Amino acid sequence: MADDFDRIVGALDRFDESRLLAVCYFCVGAVSPVVHKWGARETTAAFDEIVDIFGVGDEKILNENYLAKLESLPESEQDDSHKPAYYVMRAIGVASYCVGASSDRTRLDRTKSACVSVFNLARDFDFECKDDCDAAVVTACCTLELDAVVKLLSGSMDDSQARRLARNHSNALAKAFDDALPGVVRNHNW
Repeated sequence: MADDFDRIVGALDRFDESRLLAVCYFCVGAVSPVVHKWGARETTAAFDEIVDIFGVGDEKILNENYLAKLESLPESEQDDSHKPAYYVMRAIGVASYCVGASSDRTRLDRTKSACVSVFNLARDFDFECKDDCDAAVVTACCTLELDAVVKLLSGSMDDSQARRLARNHSNALAKAFDDALPGVVRNHNW
């Protein structure tokens, strides 16, 4: 599965700016259930604002102020993987890569990093839920949804169609994360 994921992420090399930003939209939307489950109110509000900005294609307003805002959120420094805020910190990291991609010449690298971060978070959720027969297999869903996004974005479509496509596939992966949340909670006895 990791080989498939590397192939998919490698395909981003051919994407222009608007397609890379559509992939970023996919990434931030996919991890939003983690923020909604365990994030502080201000974290959820900041994260939702970023998802909304990507959703309407208004990334030009995402600047260093947004990165500073993400870095100042209560969970941004959490490093104890036995606390729910740790997973929120990981989602904030995805958003940071995406915000950076919106205004940076290293857009491709940051978009790839966002995809890898989402994939690694999915693998961690699967690990946390490995003994829970009801848990979703988030890693497989991540690979399938990102593969579909990359393949479809490689075709011809306008920016609004690309955003709609990214949102739809992001919602599917977000559901897999959401379905796995109870298993993570049970595993940690939260």
